[in-house]
Amino acid sequence: MGIESEEPKSTAPSEFQRLNGGLLLAKANFFFLYGASAIILPALSVYGNELGLNAASVGVVLTVVPFVVFLVRPLIAGVSDRLQKIMPVLVCVIVFEAISLLFISSVPPLRTTGEQDAGLSLQLNLTASNATGSLMGIDNKFCVAEHLKNSSVHCFLECPCQRGIHADGDNVSDSCRLQHSVGLQPVSAELPSEFYLLDNESEPLPSVSFNLDEAIVTCTANCSVDLLPCLEKSADTAAASEDMHSLQFWLFLLLTCLIRIAISSTFSLSDTACFQQLGDKPQDYGLQRLWGTVGWGITAPLSGLLIDYVNAQLGYKSFVPGFYMAVGLMAIQCVIGCSWRLGPSTHNKSILRNVGGLLRKPRHLCFLLDIFVVGSCSSIHWYYIYWYLQDLQASKLLMGLTLATQSFLGDLPFMFLSGWLISKLQHINVVRLAFLGFFVKFLGYSFMHNPWWAIAIELLQGPTYGSFYVAMTSYARSISVPGTEATFLSIIQGVFDCLGIAAGSCLGGLGLSYFGARKTYFIASFVPLVWLVLTILISQLITHCSSGEQDKVVVEEPMESVQPFMSAKSNRRDHSDQQPVEQL
Repeated sequence: MGIESEEPKSTAPSEFQRLNGGLLLAKANFFFLYGASAIILPALSVYGNELGLNAASVGVVLTVVPFVVFLVRPLIAGVSDRLQKIMPVLVCVIVFEAISLLFISSVPPLRTTGEQDAGLSLQLNLTASNATGSLMGIDNKFCVAEHLKNSSVHCFLECPCQRGIHADGDNVSDSCRLQHSVGLQPVSAELPSEFYLLDNESEPLPSVSFNLDEAIVTCTANCSVDLLPCLEKSADTAAASEDMHSLQFWLFLLLTCLIRIAISSTFSLSDTACFQQLGDKPQDYGLQRLWGTVGWGITAPLSGLLIDYVNAQLGYKSFVPGFYMAVGLMAIQCVIGCSWRLGPSTHNKSILRNVGGLLRKPRHLCFLLDIFVVGSCSSIHWYYIYWYLQDLQASKLLMGLTLATQSFLGDLPFMFLSGWLISKLQHINVVRLAFLGFFVKFLGYSFMHNPWWAIAIELLQGPTYGSFYVAMTSYARSISVPGTEATFLSIIQGVFDCLGIAAGSCLGGLGLSYFGARKTYFIASFVPLVWLVLTILISQLITHCSSGEQDKVVVEEPMESVQPFMSAKSNRRDHSDQQPVEQL
């Protein structure tokens, strides 16, 4: 099979040095890697708008990028496997990412982004006792309902005089306009098509402002609430077509592809390096990977504070200060990479043939479909949960607490216990546990009316991502042929965070457009449940139809772990010519 094994040198570091040196560097690498990613990944789409690109143009970029990443990512991992130089390749990719980030930060905007050139008027119906009004220029009444529900909005009205209408002299300008400061309160909290106008003392605005018992006047309303998102936008398709003729669009597409390729490659290379450092203790991978979650949870709010502070000093909004902070974290990660010395590894001369042989096995194809479904479910939740919480009038504080719950109460405990879970349930069943988690999570969100319940529901982030990611990565490493770990792992992770994420974001967006967030969550809750039943049946069918021992795989389950109260079976890796075999 073209595998050459190198014998360990006599100068290999001691166990104490390996645990306290190499694993410390592995933890630090994950911390700064995911810390920088927490700044970059959420900001790229918003930064495209900051460059003056239309939302449809940014959507085109974000649709194309995952497929490019999926194709290029294994090539970089293949170079690492071929050269057997993981850390030099990792450092080069980080430097390339930092340069690309600096380039995208210096791209001039297409045009000065400002408020939409859109108008909003209020039609007043005046009677002898009070005044009611209806907004003009907005067809999306549901959007208005969400913005004005259970709240009063301060408005400044400017109403032109019409024929036969006279306004009080105290309130009339030279241009014969009524100017009055009022409050706007919906008549119906469910679907406000009409509004009561209240003066500053919350009393009905009397019709005495007009010397007429009854009239209809169209006024311009300058209100404290932002209703521009409810206004119809210009044709996105035409605007996107115009953007595609600009240099900014193509620079944004190119640099976003390069940045995402670099980030995805660093994920795969860092995981491979961590497993190589762990040697015959791969069950302790979760203890190293959880520091990436810590880095994400700490860096995300710190970068937000930095961006807000710098923007307040400069007087305009920009994500560029956050990008500079990310470059600083990458510089630290490069120092870590240059200091990290990995032991000898297995060289494989037939990477493409060995990886292709693994992907052709029915059992492994079923595993790829499992990963794809989890990626799609994750995308629906990651991209649209804040949208749903905003529809439920959740505060920004609650949204921040939801993110903190995901990281520190969901991911961290399950990553810490992942080795124990895998030893008890086996890899593939920990992956399947994510399907049950998504079913309960999505069903809970579909019945949720009080947004504060989101904190409790987000505890399910543990099985849906924390333990799942560790099991997916560890399983891929277990079934890979020695010397092809980085390449095979990049393909597995690409199915999850490229193809799965792209499919989920597309289907989730269509669901929100046609059904709304609540019904989309309800429909989506049955997808993982149905697939769980199907994947078990398919696996049983594959086992039943398999002839001989060739298609059976023994996945090595964990041996002893440094995690407390944990004991498991041996997982010593055999660098022989034999294909690994899977247990279900």
